[in-house]
Amino acid sequence: MSTKPKLSKRLQCLVDMMPPLDVVADIGCDHGYVPISLVLSSKAKIAYGIDNKVEPLKVAKKNVHLFGCEENVILLNNPLKQPIKLLDGCIIAGVGKESAVSIFHEFSPYFHEKTLLSIQVNAQIIEMRQFMKQQGYRLINEKVVFDKMHYVILHYQKGIEQADGVELWIGPHLLQQVSEHKDYLIELKKTAEHFRSIAQDVSKQTVYAMIDDYLQGIL
Repeated sequence: MSTKPKLSKRLQCLVDMMPPLDVVADIGCDHGYVPISLVLSSKAKIAYGIDNKVEPLKVAKKNVHLFGCEENVILLNNPLKQPIKLLDGCIIAGVGKESAVSIFHEFSPYFHEKTLLSIQVNAQIIEMRQFMKQQGYRLINEKVVFDKMHYVILHYQKGIEQADGVELWIGPHLLQQVSEHKDYLIELKKTAEHFRSIAQDVSKQTVYAMIDDYLQGIL
């Protein structure tokens, strides 16, 4: 038997990007592999696995037992029926932007000044970036992982976001290493080129046009 769960590239990236912290929560933990891996990789002393579905939590409970993490992984059904510790890290991944926003608001009472938020949304990443800036969070790191498709993992902490406009929408850290992220940026340009021509909303059309033009100049 493996000593650690076998993770997809996306989930492994979520774990690898997390620095060692005391208390971390994975919201929407599904099978529980991420909180288990965080503990086994010494990325968390205590890891909460939180989900609003009963069946995945049953599977997660079996996995926690299988990998011997009962003392360090705490599984909870959401909405929470009990308070949890303040979180040093919180993972919100594999959901849409609106769900991520809802989770952010629901769990923000458990965030402190240095809480690290690891966010990966399946759509509307531009809107997610804008939302986090409006909430007073700054992007401290981001990484693209290809796992059948491109996923962007965003790391945030409280602070003033310096990036704005097209650089924020594309990703200021990604733009510092264009050659490394060229495949993703080419895909993003194709998406922007498509939506600038079909977007009904003038403001969205402007955003996509600016992204398309900016990437045209650097790719």
